[in-house]
Amino acid sequence: YLKRATALYTITPDAGNYIRDVEVDGMSVGTAETYTFDPLYTNHTIVVSFTNMPPDFTINASVGPGGLMRPTGMLEVAQGGAQAFAITPNPGCLASLLVDGWPIESRTSFNLADVQDNHSVAANFFCQIKASAGAGGSIVPSGTLVVPAGTNQTFTITPNPYYQTFNVQIDGVPQGPLTTYTFTNLTSPHVIGVGFALLWWQGQIARLSVYA
Repeated sequence: YLKRATALYTITPDAGNYIRDVEVDGMSVGTAETYTFDPLYTNHTIVVSFTNMPPDFTINASVGPGGLMRPTGMLEVAQGGAQAFAITPNPGCLASLLVDGWPIESRTSFNLADVQDNHSVAANFFCQIKASAGAGGSIVPSGTLVVPAGTNQTFTITPNPYYQTFNVQIDGVPQGPLTTYTFTNLTSPHVIGVGFALLWWQGQIARLSVYA
């Protein structure tokens, strides 16, 4: 049988020179410093061209609602250079970073070093909503939710039989006996709490539960 083989190439320009392009079988693969044929089952060609002028690459840096990232926009970086980013979520929100479409761990700074190609850096943010209900009914969804910033989140409030909604509080402010509530264009964390009241057979209403 034919044994699997690999061929690894390392590309190193002379001092004062830079990789301009790498072509594999007539197709450009950018300015890669290494290239591997794996598996190697047929003939190939690899051609490297160099330049004494450092080529510029573009970093597309974007940010969503719920925080800041600096710098942003279409940034030019010379080959082998670096670009640092500062990420600041709004208070109570969380940051999520995508580099070339791949997620990386949440952080407040990021350094793209040894730039050898075009890249994209996107900062997105998430906000928490804490939802709870007292005895006598439910709120759906409930618990601690992590919601993408800039989106909406709707809650449905349902009393149990023989109960009615007494009041809904949003961030500690009474809103009355609502059946639904929607947070729109989220850019900060929130708290929603619901209290219910028991309906007595005489038709009287007595508060039974408190906000959880």
